This record gives sequence, structure tokens and C-alpha cells, in this order.
Amino acid sequence: PGQFEAVSAELQRVKLENEALKVHIEKLQLTIKEHQNVNSNLRDDCKRSKAALEAAQKSAMKAREETKKMESNLQAVKTENDSLKQKLSQNHPTPPPRPSTTKPSSANAASKPSPANPTQKPTPAHATSKPTPSNASKPSPEITTPKQSPATSSPKPRMRTDNRLTENISEKCRPSNIAVAYTTLESQEWMDAKESLEELEEDEHQITQFLCGILMSSYEVSTLVLQSVERVIGYILTNPTAAVTIMPEVQVCPLPAEVADVIGQRLRMTFDKVNAADISE
Repeated sequence: PGQFEAVSAELQRVKLENEALKVHIEKLQLTIKEHQNVNSNLRDDCKRSKAALEAAQKSAMKAREETKKMESNLQAVKTENDSLKQKLSQNHPTPPPRPSTTKPSSANAASKPSPANPTQKPTPAHATSKPTPSNASKPSPEITTPKQSPATSSPKPRMRTDNRLTENISEKCRPSNIAVAYTTLESQEWMDAKESLEELEEDEHQITQFLCGILMSSYEVSTLVLQSVERVIGYILTNPTAAVTIMPEVQVCPLPAEVADVIGQRLRMTFDKVNAADISE
């Protein structure tokens, strides 16, 4: 029995030690987790610090480049300012300042007695009221500083105005409204013709009316010619043998390839209307 009690006591002591060790292990595990969290946070901070350092270095490089550009721009502005000052001094030279040669007027000198002769009586005012023509009429010279002209910027190119844009033309007679479908060359020819007619000192309205009449006449003639040609070509296409009777004395020449293609297309389109009997005859 005594040995059993010793073994049980030893077992109880080992159990207590095991429980204490388990508690200690749990504490150590908690501290390890805390250290791991701190380590991960430190790594994240290190990564952020590296990114911030790289961004700061890039911004510093950009700032240096901008500083160099600003220095070069400043140097260019200084040189331009010096050149402008030289041009300004060459265009407007400053005259040397004149020395002041103001002298007391004769009236004041005569009214006041000199300190060297205290017994001298002052001259009456009516005797010295008349100024001398040499001193009284001329004002005292003053030192005049030349006015500095304001700083001028670098010369900029100016757009040249066209005389045709500033002509006194009414809106109804403006060529841009009359010849809307004209090309640039035709509008220029219209303008040249109008200016040449204006040199004859005629009325502007009459000139425009005359030009419009010429334009309408040419349009009517061109339309009439086109209609006549279309009628003749259409008649010849429907009656090919009629070309011999219409043009008996005209020398036959080979047609261009484009005209031959067009005639062939029209013949293929109107082959149903062609009189085959006349061709067979």
C-alpha cells in the first residue's frame, strides 16, 4: 500500500506538470501567432515603404527634369529680354540729362536787398515789375526723362486680309450666293470678271445682272445641246441604219473606246427596239 500511494502521488504530480506544460504551450503558440502577425504587418509596411520610396524617387526625377526645363526656359527668356532691351535701346536712344541752369529772376533779385550793402534801399515794386524779355519769356529748363515704351512681345504673324472679303457688295449680289455649285476656280474666274467690269465704273447691280444673264444663257444653250444630242443618239440607237441617211457626206472615223462601250451598253439595253428588218435589208 505504501508503494501504491507513492506511484499515485507521482502520477498526480506528472499530470499537473503536463497541464502546466499544455498551458505554457498554448501561451507560446499565441505568442508565435502574434509574432507572425507582426512579421506580416512589418512585411506589408516594408513593401509599402519600398513603393513609396520608388514613387518618391520618380517624383524627384520628374522634379529635377522640370527644374532643368524651367532653368532653360528662364535662360531663354533672359536672352530674349536682353535682345528686346537692346532693340529698344537702339530704336529709342536715351538723351543725356541736361544740367539744371536755373537762375533767380531779375524781379526777385531786385526786390531783395543784398546782405553786403545793408544801407541800400530796396527798389520799388513798380520799377522792377517788368520782366526782361530774355529771362521772363523763357521758362526755366527742366530735366526731362524719356518715357519708356511698354515692353513688347515677340512679333506674331498677322493674317493678310483679302480685298474681296471687304468689298462693299450686297448680300444678294455676292458671288458665293449666286454660284453655289461653282468650284473654287470658277468662283475665282467669276470674281475676276466682276472686278474687271467694275473697273469700267458701271453699276454693281447691272454688272451682276449682266453676269447672271450670261450664266443663264450658257446654261440654256448647254441644256438644249444636251437634249438634242440625246435625241439624236437615241434615234440612232433604235434605228442604226438611219445614220447613213442623217450623215451621208460625213467621213466615218473610229470612235473612242469609252464612247464605243457606252453605245454597246445602250444597244444591249435597247436591243428589243432595234428594227432587225432594216439591218437584214
